[in-house]
Amino acid sequence: MDIKLIELRDRGTFIPMVALKFNAHTRQELWLAARAGFGLTYIDQNNYVLFGRLDCEVGMKCDPYKWGNQRTYGDAHRWLLANWDEVQSGDVIDVEYIKGETETAKTSERVTP
Repeated sequence: MDIKLIELRDRGTFIPMVALKFNAHTRQELWLAARAGFGLTYIDQNNYVLFGRLDCEVGMKCDPYKWGNQRTYGDAHRWLLANWDEVQSGDVIDVEYIKGETETAKTSERVTP
């Protein structure tokens, strides 16, 4: 499994998130993920990213469209799934920037509160 911690930002929003992408290292991991419904092969399982709040206030979702009308989570989840390899643990995902609403992506609150 590949795990990344993400700083999710939007209009006036800061949410610590955790993202997990299946990358089974053993046959047992592959089997367990398959039993949970994530496909039978490494390729199938690579199409999923579990995404949720680090504080556990909102459950994790594997389908970015299951966030409903929650723009911040859904848009970030879809973008993360499409850009997984370019994202490093600790990176900022700025939904306003992704949607083209701002010209510059937000920096981390750690650096600029």
